[in-house]
Amino acid sequence: MYLCRTAWQKLAPVARNSGAAAALLRDAPARQMSSGSVTGSSGSSLPYTLFVCAAVAGGGIYVYSTLTRDQARFQDRHEYINSRPKPEIATKPWPPQGGSE
Repeated sequence: MYLCRTAWQKLAPVARNSGAAAALLRDAPARQMSSGSVTGSSGSSLPYTLFVCAAVAGGGIYVYSTLTRDQARFQDRHEYINSRPKPEIATKPWPPQGGSE
């Protein structure tokens, strides 16, 4: 970090005083500032911003309603499965008896 700072302190004045940099800055055209209808101005992005916000809000409402509806359905299904009679499971002996070896 100290090396970068030292290099910056040594080279920054040289870069500021160089003729090439000054010539580039002097010859650069000035940008026109107008409040007219320019593509990309802040007023033209308002409809897109509103559309994106509405889409995100609609998606959020859809996800919320789907999850709450599915949670109730899950609870009902879970209760139904637990209320069914469970068959007795008979284990088979290991190793298998009988044999045609």
